[in-house]
Amino acid sequence: MNDFLLIVTILSVSQLTWLFLFLALYHRDSISARLFAGLLFGIASYQLMPFTLYVWGWGWANLIVVIASISNPGFLWLFSRSLFCDNDSLRWPHYTLVIVYVGIASTGVVMSNFIDPQNRLPLSSTETVAYFLVPQVIKLGMVGHVILLSVQGWQADLIESRRHYRGVFIAVSSVFCAATLISELWLNQPLQSGLWSASIIFVLFMAFNLSNFTLKSGFLAQQVLKEKSATGSGPVSAEGIVDQSDLEEVLMSLSELVEKQCIYKEHGLTLAQVAKRVDIPPYRLRKIINQRMNYSNFNQYLNQYRIEEACRQLVEPETQQLPVLSIALDVGFRSLSSFNKAFKERVDKTPTDFRKEHKLTKTP
Repeated sequence: MNDFLLIVTILSVSQLTWLFLFLALYHRDSISARLFAGLLFGIASYQLMPFTLYVWGWGWANLIVVIASISNPGFLWLFSRSLFCDNDSLRWPHYTLVIVYVGIASTGVVMSNFIDPQNRLPLSSTETVAYFLVPQVIKLGMVGHVILLSVQGWQADLIESRRHYRGVFIAVSSVFCAATLISELWLNQPLQSGLWSASIIFVLFMAFNLSNFTLKSGFLAQQVLKEKSATGSGPVSAEGIVDQSDLEEVLMSLSELVEKQCIYKEHGLTLAQVAKRVDIPPYRLRKIINQRMNYSNFNQYLNQYRIEEACRQLVEPETQQLPVLSIALDVGFRSLSSFNKAFKERVDKTPTDFRKEHKLTKTP
């Protein structure tokens, strides 16, 4: 066993353990913090697995370490959704997919290593596909979706620190997971036993701990605190973003564009385009909408007006007979599916149900 590798692994695991305890003790009410703590535990288990296997071998005492290591892509995927999918809370299908993946992959490992090979037949081709190929496909899908989530919605993200954060931890974690898949799937060589991987994890999490919880309040620290105190919080003052006189002028110009000129109906409208019309830099408009109006996503801001207009068209006599798709396209949505999702999130019912309900109330 390489002594230097052992030292670097201990340093790496110490960073993971410190952050895990910090989140578990002080932010246990935050969903994001709990998911991230689970990811930290899984990464630490993955780092320690070569040493636990060296000490315990393929015995049942090592099973919890193996299962925790297997769960990493699932925790990373759930954690990414909790951070980047505004107004799209985690639901039972998301957790079910992760549980199914961990269950299938763990079964394969148990059947291959934890059962006495003298008392069972080798795995059949069907079992190999079911227990090893299928989990790898699911793992690749989750890692790919993590990368997509870190990029998707970047332009519309109004939280400046989260915009920077997208390209830091999630992207690096995704690359590391992809390297793990390549190493294990094609090279048949565990990545965690390498000195480079231990060193990278150590440096990554040391920098992450310092930037988020020691030297300054990074995005994750802000996020978990926000989750604990978000209930009932109103719009934040935009003082310091621009002068108060300039702020009022910007708000009036924005109101003119959105409420009177109805620019929200334009397909593909971006924050940069609106900022140009208001004649301020995009970063200032981003901060005003975020801090003054309490929106975390530019599309959320536009969708408020789109849904209000759609509700009016769904019940007005002159537009009540129009197809839902026509109304969705008219108010600025690009597809019926995105319209239905946004409408249900805001009104808590589908556009069709909303229209039927108002038809019934108007019937004499």
